[in-house]
Amino acid sequence: MKKIMSNISILSLIVVVLLASCTPKQKYETITQKDANGYSYTEVTNDPTHTRIYQLENGLKIYLSVNKEKPRIQTYIPVRAGSSYDPKETTGLAHYLEHMMFKGTSKIGTIDWPKEKALIQKISDLYEKHKNTEDLDVKAAIYKQIDEVSQQASKYAIANEYDKLMSLIGAKGTNAYTSTDRTVYVNNIPSNELERWLQIESERFSELTLRLFHTEIEAVYEEFNMSQDREGTQVWNNLFRMLYPNHPYGTQTTIGEAAHLKNPSMININKYHDKYYVPNNMAICLAGDIDMEETVKLIDKYWGQMEKKPVAPMTYPETPALSKIEKADVYGPQMEMLYMAYRFNGEASTDYPKVKLIDMLMSNSVAGLLDLDINQQQKMMASGSFTQFMQEFGAHCFYAVPKPGQTLEEAESLINQEVEKIKKGEFDTWLIQAVINNLKKDDIAARAKGATADKFVDSFIAERSWNKCVDLYDEMAKLTKEDIMKFANENYKNYAIVYKRKGKLQNITKVDKPAITSVPINRTAQSEFVKMIANEDAPRLSPVFIDYKNAIHKEKMNDNVTFYAAKNSENDLFNLTFRFEVGKLADKKLEYTANLIEYLGTKNKTAEEFKKELYKEGIDFQAQARSKYFDITISGLSENMTKGEELVEDFLKNVTSNQEALDNMVKDDLKIREEAKNDKNTIFRSNLLQYALHGKHNKVTDIISAEEMKKLKAEELVTYIKNLTSYPHKIIYYGPKDANDVVSNLKKTHYWADNYLPKPAMKDYTYEKTEENKVYFVHYDMVQAFVRMINNKGKTEVKDFPKLSLFNEYYGGGMGSIVFQEIRESRALAYSAWSYYTKPYEKNMPSLLYANISTQADKFDNALKAMDEILTDMPLSQVSFDTAKESIRRKIESERITGNNLLFTYLENEKMGYTHDLRKDVYEYAKVATLKDINDFFNNRVKSDHYTIIVEGNRSKLTPKRLSKFGKVEELSLEEIFNY
Repeated sequence: MKKIMSNISILSLIVVVLLASCTPKQKYETITQKDANGYSYTEVTNDPTHTRIYQLENGLKIYLSVNKEKPRIQTYIPVRAGSSYDPKETTGLAHYLEHMMFKGTSKIGTIDWPKEKALIQKISDLYEKHKNTEDLDVKAAIYKQIDEVSQQASKYAIANEYDKLMSLIGAKGTNAYTSTDRTVYVNNIPSNELERWLQIESERFSELTLRLFHTEIEAVYEEFNMSQDREGTQVWNNLFRMLYPNHPYGTQTTIGEAAHLKNPSMININKYHDKYYVPNNMAICLAGDIDMEETVKLIDKYWGQMEKKPVAPMTYPETPALSKIEKADVYGPQMEMLYMAYRFNGEASTDYPKVKLIDMLMSNSVAGLLDLDINQQQKMMASGSFTQFMQEFGAHCFYAVPKPGQTLEEAESLINQEVEKIKKGEFDTWLIQAVINNLKKDDIAARAKGATADKFVDSFIAERSWNKCVDLYDEMAKLTKEDIMKFANENYKNYAIVYKRKGKLQNITKVDKPAITSVPINRTAQSEFVKMIANEDAPRLSPVFIDYKNAIHKEKMNDNVTFYAAKNSENDLFNLTFRFEVGKLADKKLEYTANLIEYLGTKNKTAEEFKKELYKEGIDFQAQARSKYFDITISGLSENMTKGEELVEDFLKNVTSNQEALDNMVKDDLKIREEAKNDKNTIFRSNLLQYALHGKHNKVTDIISAEEMKKLKAEELVTYIKNLTSYPHKIIYYGPKDANDVVSNLKKTHYWADNYLPKPAMKDYTYEKTEENKVYFVHYDMVQAFVRMINNKGKTEVKDFPKLSLFNEYYGGGMGSIVFQEIRESRALAYSAWSYYTKPYEKNMPSLLYANISTQADKFDNALKAMDEILTDMPLSQVSFDTAKESIRRKIESERITGNNLLFTYLENEKMGYTHDLRKDVYEYAKVATLKDINDFFNNRVKSDHYTIIVEGNRSKLTPKRLSKFGKVEELSLEEIFNY
């Protein structure tokens, strides 16, 4: 508008004003109107999500969008208060408050509030004394008092009652998270439970009750100590410190400083809650099966009385632009890599669409500059970019993993060369529109998964108007190559960079475990509030079970090819998978075949040209070697499916060899192999676990040797690709087209072999029987200890699957489960604790009982003993069992198996030998099951005298003597569990 104003006269301006009413409306205009009940709302014209934004008189914002695919609602309650709002002398406060918001109120989670309240006040007073005392002996004595009074207070507390309420109404994904500018509370609820959810949440957010405080702070200590073992934590903290040197984004972390965590103040937490947890600083974001006008009435009914309070805007010291390239080194055992970032203004600024577009021009996994110029040409092991936008600032981040023999500085130079190409305009102009088209396509897919509610949260926190959110891609489309070049030259100058080098982790601070006595959790008790909610006459949904005969189109196209299809009635996206009956268990070289496809072209197209053509059409292409299958999948806009299939069919028939690419890939894979031995998660969750399940011969040790890898021939792998369509296979289609039309087209475009190859034999690995107590230990220099108890339960019949499902819901599931309550809530022995009885997905596969603990080494013995106790003698609670039954039924009532899940669930069932919807059996069983039934299942199928226990931790702390208390100890070397 400024440009126009400078070129028109006063007379012209008058004419413009007079004719304004005659000009066409903007494409994305914000309109304000009233609904049938008189509530005002705004909406944006041409908004594909049809979002309405309301605001109650007390300032509470409400974001609503309708999606009728399934009778569920994705809910978020964001609060504009994150770690950047923490007082600098009490960092970590926002995050700890998030934890305490699950502890209930004066109505939820208490047996006798007046008595409990008095004791909580006494605990608060003691914490103030503790905080203000320097003498360590005095502090210890005060903490002993805190522990004693907490014992008294816990007699009136009911642990996890909020989580039990969420289970009662059939909620899923109950959680919360805290970051720099926000704390967000998450649930996914059945649509018929909206009113009870609003009733519960309005009570939860009406006040803060700091019950079971000292056991929960121990969980936060665990979380802090876990972060000390993560190299990524140090990388990210250093990057932010350099990007935002005078701002809380860079000067304080979400988890907080150890010294502050060790000296908490309940008074400060209450003040923080009273200051920021007010309706004019919060929003309710809902996307799903809702009636907008009825929803607003209900929100006003339960939230409209919440008192509005002024919230002063945060003020921060001025943060000057980076005047030079800022550098930092971080050391750790895992592979070398770098992270670098340029700083920008926040999400509501004009920088946002420009940086988001440049990010996709740089890295979109297919046709970006980093994708084609570096990854495709194998100049590094990996590279990419992403954006991190917050309220005050944003960052465009790049990462790079150097090849063997390549320095981090050389990798940095390669990234800089690609940034320079943006500045010079050395990228295809068509790529701008292709990026926008692919983003729109991804948005369609994300909306189907409830991601609209996530965007509501971003819009609210960043104070970015919804029309800007809707208009994002059009704003991008207005940008010319010259605009992008100009912006890049002006803004991509100095950056912050962290070199993550090989070495020992440094600057580790551990918060020691305080002396805590286990508290009673009053499992059988219920507050009056819970009884009221449970007795309310809440509407029920009717479950919808799948009649697979009618839902799935199944057709034999010949003796070796079967077609499966299901209709997508929600949008114009498709997914087409060719599942060939050959996998890694038949030939280990197939994994390398799938990886090599990334670097191959055809007789007529280079690999780069092939990828560009797919990206232009908005088609995603993926090859994956599974244990018993080889999958080729294409997906995208339905109108381009035929073109996408033709491109992929041509690729499979005319693919050409590339020995140089294979040799480079092998060099990288050999490095990845070695680096896997430095990753504590890979060691524990993959290799150590497989060793425990199958012994030394298992799917992760049965690998091609380094010498065999070096001898791999690209021509041989290309032959595998060309032969894929000659194996028996399934064609699996989900999309809007009629199945008969897809079949007709496939007959023309798909390659049909004259002679099909026989389905190859698949190697199998036997499961070890659990006949004695064994402890398999692997040393890793870490603060925490990873522990899992395993028992091979043998074959579980399909008829027992309903019992298995109900047992898992009652015993080992979420925060309201028996395991979580006993290990974390009562005894504060672990940050994470769960148990699960597995359902086999193949006929000859046994069920396994897993019991998992992530704890500190000094709590190892007590944590493992506690888990063993509840695996030997299952605590019984009729209240908890009734909640589990109700939860599982309400979840099934609102669950709809849709999309690709419909097809792949059917295929899994078919593999097990049944083709009906097993959820019906679970649902009917949950109606009639008794606690005795589940206790009998526990005694007959779960309870055991023997376990294989896998442990990863520091040998100096977890000595053989300590471990031998739990079974015969065998320390395994990394060579033994990796086989190299």
